[in-house]
Amino acid sequence: MKKNIVALITVFIAVVIIAGGFYIIDNSKGNEKRYVVPNDGLMSITEFNISDESVTDSFVNGTFFVSKENDNLHIKMVANTNVEEKDTGGIQFYALGCLSITDIICSIGGNTSDDYVATWSTSGDMEKYHIMVEVARTLCRPYTPPGGGHGMCIIEYDVDMSAIGDATSLDFGIAFGTQGDSTGVVHDTISVPLYDQSHIDNA
Repeated sequence: MKKNIVALITVFIAVVIIAGGFYIIDNSKGNEKRYVVPNDGLMSITEFNISDESVTDSFVNGTFFVSKENDNLHIKMVANTNVEEKDTGGIQFYALGCLSITDIICSIGGNTSDDYVATWSTSGDMEKYHIMVEVARTLCRPYTPPGGGHGMCIIEYDVDMSAIGDATSLDFGIAFGTQGDSTGVVHDTISVPLYDQSHIDNA
């Protein structure tokens, strides 16, 4: 009888220990924190710096980040922008037709209203760029608050891998500056490498 009691107590203790172990394992999984790898999949970075010192004093500078995940390329442009009040044409960011915009985050003078941002696209064969993001344009845009200002613009693109073929870089256009009725008087083309490259500075 005594042996049976000892055996039962031993089994009970074993069950408690095993159950407690499963609880600890399960609980630790629930509280597990995901470790973020900095620059995971990053393929290239390209910096740019463009200014309109002669007419409006507007400027744009920033970086293109190209990353790869599951054989797909993703491009993020982070731009520091300054649109002077007299630059009524605002800033235009141009992209090729092989790209599709996945996200836009933009602030101008501390404002995040979508009245400051417009997106346009065309399928024409004559134009080099088929996608345009327009920021802080007030010319012929009565709904855009006037005044311009300093801000940030982040645009993210997915790359249509079937459309780029063997291309190793993609061009992006940036234009701003207003003189009379002419807009985009300052414009530049940024060539962004798609694959492993050393740091490129277009400033």
